[in-house]
Amino acid sequence: MKAKKLLVVLCAAVMCLSLGILGACSHEHEWSAWKVTTAATCTEKGVETRTCDCGETETRDIAALGHDWGEWTLSADGSAYTRACKRDKCTATESKAAGSAEEYPLVVSDKAALADAIEKGGYIKLSADATLTASELNAALTANRTAPEGEEDFTPAAISIDLGGKTLTVSDEIDTSVIIAGGQQVTISNGTLVANNTNAAQNASFWVGAGSSITFDGLDIDVLNTLIGPDGENARVNIVDCVIESEKGGYIVATNAGSQENYGVDINISGSTLTAKVGMPVCMNVGGTLDISDSVINGDGQGILVRAGTANLTNVDINVTVAASYWNMFETSMKFLSNPAGWQSGNMVAYGALIVGDTNGSAYNASAIVTVNGGSINCVAADGETVPAEQLFAVYAVQLNGGDGEDAYVSEITFSGDVEISGQVINFNNTAEITGLDDSVTVLGKWDGEKFVKYQAPADEEEAA
Repeated sequence: MKAKKLLVVLCAAVMCLSLGILGACSHEHEWSAWKVTTAATCTEKGVETRTCDCGETETRDIAALGHDWGEWTLSADGSAYTRACKRDKCTATESKAAGSAEEYPLVVSDKAALADAIEKGGYIKLSADATLTASELNAALTANRTAPEGEEDFTPAAISIDLGGKTLTVSDEIDTSVIIAGGQQVTISNGTLVANNTNAAQNASFWVGAGSSITFDGLDIDVLNTLIGPDGENARVNIVDCVIESEKGGYIVATNAGSQENYGVDINISGSTLTAKVGMPVCMNVGGTLDISDSVINGDGQGILVRAGTANLTNVDINVTVAASYWNMFETSMKFLSNPAGWQSGNMVAYGALIVGDTNGSAYNASAIVTVNGGSINCVAADGETVPAEQLFAVYAVQLNGGDGEDAYVSEITFSGDVEISGQVINFNNTAEITGLDDSVTVLGKWDGEKFVKYQAPADEEEAA
């Protein structure tokens, strides 16, 4: 067979020569399979070749293989992660400082190592349960945000603590809040957080100052009283995929309207369940933004209060239970609350699932603008309690204070989507603006001394209209 092929080739060559056009001879090569002649390595290209029976050869590159990395391993001293290539005859390694990125955190196993890591900042992972007092945690945070001597343009290193399924406890102290300030960005994720460091509603376990932030992500959180108090321009709170329970009272998230310097906060809650066994889960009473989505808010007497600021509630279920004692107290207070001039107590707030607006003439200096898209708003009697249905407030809105003319503050609630409402909707003396409700929902507004009835404008108001 080979002899026949050779004869064919020679004949073809003779014919080409006889025509004087050998250079233009057309020959269809019969190539062999590609064979590796130079093997590729992790970093260098290889070569493979094929040949034809006529003697012609062709080559092409083989791409470098790249390193086949093994798993990151933590050095014995805990300072760095190292990985090595698994390919034969390759000795390449890579090293990353522990704590320099999320995939290679600094692993700590006790409170001393945790406090030291917080001072330096970076990515930290617990390998065992840890307990710090609020004072110990504050000392580490203070060191983190303290600029080195002579360094003027300083930004604290961000702190991200992955609990790794473990429990971090901020232990008992008498009303010592953990302070996050100076532009610090703190994240705690993936485990259980126990905050026992405050024993009064007005002292949050964590205070977040202007330009700083705290993010709770994927946590189960148990707190005695108020958990977080954002305070100041661009103070930011993020609660993502958390289950939070407040044991004694107060709030879970609350702002402080003591000064306009406290305004401008940004609160974001998503995919979470917040339960206040005693009291109100969410209080917004300053100019700022509150965004809650795909979450459940469970309160005792009150659910979400927006005295001031902009609140966007998307697919939020607000559930509030009311004891008879709430109604008894409220009924008594209405003797002067029904007179707008008398409703000036800063802490006098109606009970209900969603409460919007205020009547205080000297505080809460911003409009209360709320949008509700989907979800539900439910106000029911607590187990074993007798509270008449007409005295259960799903929505309570009011605006009687502050500003003149175009500068006057307003209360607005806009409903859209399919919102389920269980309980009464109150627009006190028709002072707020409520739009988007289904026609089947009756809005009440006038206190007749015993109950709320539909608001009827006085004759002078009707004439002016």
